[in-house]
Amino acid sequence: MRLPSGIVGQLLAENKDAVQRRAQLVRHVGEEFRLVLRRERQLRRLFFERAAGLLDFLVLAFDFDVALGELLRLLLELLVGLLQLALLRLQFAGELLRLLEQAFGLHRGLDRVEHDADAGRSAARGTSSATR
Repeated sequence: MRLPSGIVGQLLAENKDAVQRRAQLVRHVGEEFRLVLRRERQLRRLFFERAAGLLDFLVLAFDFDVALGELLRLLLELLVGLLQLALLRLQFAGELLRLLEQAFGLHRGLDRVEHDADAGRSAARGTSSATR
């Protein structure tokens, strides 16, 4: 069986076009496959970047907690120091009053009556505590 030359040429041209279309299809599939792989890599990278960002956030929260604890500790130390200073100030004021009392002889005549209840009652009655 003999095919006309026009048909054979047409079949060869179609065959050649089919081969070229297959090559284009393979190239296109390869490009799509690379695109999908690239997108998957980008997605994984984004996931790991987000995970690293969350880890950074957790570390920041931990650092904030440590810094806050340190601040509270320092504030408590300051409070204790201020209370100690106030205590020393009161002790100093008491010593100063005692020295002033000694220097000026305040309450000398009244000490015996104030601190000796029996003498105070006797003085009020007009009798001495020695006569009892």
